[in-house]
Parts: sequence; structure tokens; C-alpha cells
Amino acid sequence: MRISTLAARLSLWPHQLAALTSAAVVRCAAVCTHAGCASLRSGHGGPVLTAASAPESVRIALIGDCHGQWNQHDNDALVALDADLSLFVGDFGNEDVNVVQHISCLKGRIRHASIFGNHDAFFSLRSKKHRGRHKLPELPSAEIEFCLPTFDRFPEMVKAQYELLKDCDVGWGRRHFQELGLHVVGGRPFSAGGPSMSKFRSFYRRHWGITRSNQSCAQISRCLEQVPAADDMIVIAHNGPAGLGSDAHSICGKDWGTPPGGDWGDDDLRAALDQSLSLGARVPLVVFGHMHESLSLGGNRRMVHVEQGTVYVNCAVVPRWRGTGGAACERHFTLVEMSRDTNCHLTVNEVRTVWAAPSGVIRTDAVRFGRESTRQRK
Repeated sequence: MRISTLAARLSLWPHQLAALTSAAVVRCAAVCTHAGCASLRSGHGGPVLTAASAPESVRIALIGDCHGQWNQHDNDALVALDADLSLFVGDFGNEDVNVVQHISCLKGRIRHASIFGNHDAFFSLRSKKHRGRHKLPELPSAEIEFCLPTFDRFPEMVKAQYELLKDCDVGWGRRHFQELGLHVVGGRPFSAGGPSMSKFRSFYRRHWGITRSNQSCAQISRCLEQVPAADDMIVIAHNGPAGLGSDAHSICGKDWGTPPGGDWGDDDLRAALDQSLSLGARVPLVVFGHMHESLSLGGNRRMVHVEQGTVYVNCAVVPRWRGTGGAACERHFTLVEMSRDTNCHLTVNEVRTVWAAPSGVIRTDAVRFGRESTRQRK
């Protein structure tokens, strides 16, 4: 039975969940025994680099909302794309542990970071069982020093996902990739955009002690401030920040309702970015998903927005599989090519949307954004 089919039940006994999680780990270990998985990709095991000696160019693979469409063939395709860093923006599926266990098998093969989306707690966000009881005391913003969730209280299927991805999760957190000379800072986990901070307030209070947008902003800002001035940073979120347009086809525009339109971006992320940028921080790239490229009323969304030196990229192309399935099915990725300027800081040169075979051969390649100076590596 597919593990994901059990998510809808949310009625597992503790011993059943333990057996399920154990089976997922065993299966993942079995999958990861194929040739090459046990060793790091070239360059991962080398000496730690300083920012000044970091690589001149960096390729980043972005994986938008999977919604159940990820398996071992996707792992193989992603590794073959030879990205220096891969970023998953969440919505792996409706609490789909099966998808998440495949992604967890990438550990040791590539550098990657991830954040959870609203569909990764799809049933739990709607369940009074997991929202109304045993809440953590609300914390004043000044007292939130490190936002580690009480994952032992997570609903069963959410906890199983977190256990599999906790080493790469950056929701309300930060990871330093020293060999690349950059940091990845995460926005609010499980965001559904718009008013979701208040809509799911009891969920956030139960697991983090956070209930207000300004508290979320304070945590994101704290992580941004921890990045040394000499280093570069990339911000990853499930939903993008507010302030990038209010048309239905805007990068975070609301494309439903009567009439459609409105800014569906996250206010807490916008406020944190504004504060950081006003203090002189460099944020060359902000990546997210949630707002799908195909609009509900027809047409396509703008997927790249450039403002004050920051490139905002929405990578949610859904569905991300096309073709007949299996090995013949093409997989969607967004590739970002970055290079260092004369001051040794990373800038975005190009953003491409690609469809690739499991072998990594790119079948379709289109440029979403490009500067005069483009990538050297093919």
C-alpha cells in the first residue's frame, strides 16, 4: 500500500505510526543502496571555502509544488542536472510521506534545502484535533530566540515528513552552505498565502508559540541578521512576499474570486525582507511556489519579478510531470545561474524553465530571465 494513502485517515494508533515510519526508513535505505548514492557528488567533500575563494558560478535547481509527482526517476534527473544546490519549496503532496521519503534519499547525493507548504499539513490544518488543544503559551517576539517546533506534538503524518527532512528543513531557520559561500534562509513554514497566518493561528501557536505576523517577521528577520555581511544569502519560502503586484497574473496575484485579483503574498516575509534590505543586506534571490503558473481563469502567471536588485522566482509549474509516465515522463525544474561580481557577491544571470528526462537530458529549455552576461556551463 502506498504510504500516502494513509494520510487521509489520520487515525493511526502510535504503534501503527512507528511501524509505518520504520518501513519508510528501511525502504529509503534500500533505495539509496544503488550505485553512487552512498558517495557525495564531486566537490561535496572538499575543504571549506571562504567567501573570497568560493566558486565563481553557482547553479541552483528549484523544485516547485510536487503535489505527489516525485519518485526515484526525479531523484536521478535532479542529480544528473549537476546543480550546486537544490531548493524544494514545499507542497510535496497532501501529507504525502511516500514523496517525502524519496526526497530524503537525496541526502548525501546533492546539497539541498527545503520548506514545508500548506498541503504538507493539508488534513492537519483543517482538523480541530490538532489545532485546539495543548497550545504552547504565546511568546512575545523578543523572547523567540530559536524557532524549533515541538515536533513531538506534530500530527502523525506531518511528524513523519519532518523526521525525514529535518536535516534540510529551513522553515523559520537558516542553513549555511560553506563550500558555496552562501546561506539559505527560510520563511514561514506551511504558509497558504494571504491571511493564512491568522487562519491557522492555533496550528502555529500549538507547535511554535507564534500567533501573529509580527512575531513571524521577527523570526525571519533574526535569521537574516545572522548572515555575516561578507556572505551571500538566498531566501526560500512556500509562498512569496507581498508587494509584488495585485493583478491576477502577478507573481503572487490572486487568480480566483469575483472579481479576481489582489495581492496574496505573505506580509511577514515582505516586512522581514524590507527590514533586512534597508540595513544594507544583499538578497540576490528569493524563491517560492504555491501560486501555480497556470491561472484558474486561463493564461499564465508571471513567474519572475525583479525589484531593487533582487530576483524573485516562482517555480510552481503544476503538474510537473508530462508525458506517458515512467522513464518516458518529463520532469519540470527551474534552473538559476548565478555568478560573482567584481566584489565577489553572487548575482542572478539567468532563470530557465526546463523539462528533463530521468537521465537529466533537457528536452525543453526556455529562458524566463537573462542578463547580458550568461552562464559558462552547459
